[in-house]
Amino acid sequence: MVVIWNLCIRKAVVAVVLPKVEYDEGSWDYLGFGVCRETTDPKIIKFRSVTWCDIDCLSYVSWQVEFFTLSTGAWRTPFSTIFPSKSIYFSFENYDQVVIDGVHYWLANDISCNLVISFDMTREEFTQINLPDGLAHKSDYPLLSMSKLRESLVVLDHDAHEMVFVVWMMEDGVSKTFTKLFIHYKL
Repeated sequence: MVVIWNLCIRKAVVAVVLPKVEYDEGSWDYLGFGVCRETTDPKIIKFRSVTWCDIDCLSYVSWQVEFFTLSTGAWRTPFSTIFPSKSIYFSFENYDQVVIDGVHYWLANDISCNLVISFDMTREEFTQINLPDGLAHKSDYPLLSMSKLRESLVVLDHDAHEMVFVVWMMEDGVSKTFTKLFIHYKL
């Protein structure tokens, strides 16, 4: 069950029962909450991914995506249910989720590289955002994390062996490129 709590009036405005899902080994449900920029209608997105599964099994995975909008009080499939790739998975150790201007961002992995998956709450579509080469091919995926800085997405790269922290900021636009902001060396 999901309860939407309105902080301004200090009461629960609706209780949402999540659609029943049959759980298979290696599957996990992810939730996101946001507001449509055009209608200001609160929305909940639920999608199911397969995690920790071998490559042969991934070709049979279909992503299940559902939406709840407060105005309708019902679950439905989004306008675009096309997920960027069937081989994308999310790590239990790194479940970072950032929301910026109605767009959700998750760190993910696609077989051989790290990336960011975004979901726009207004257009209701997924997008794959590539990370810089140094982050995309980093083998220690759980050492990456995300946050929001000045209304921009930032990715923190932590090198445990060298005790170095690198902060990358995504520049908005068509290319969704990242710029290295700074490097911090722990002495």
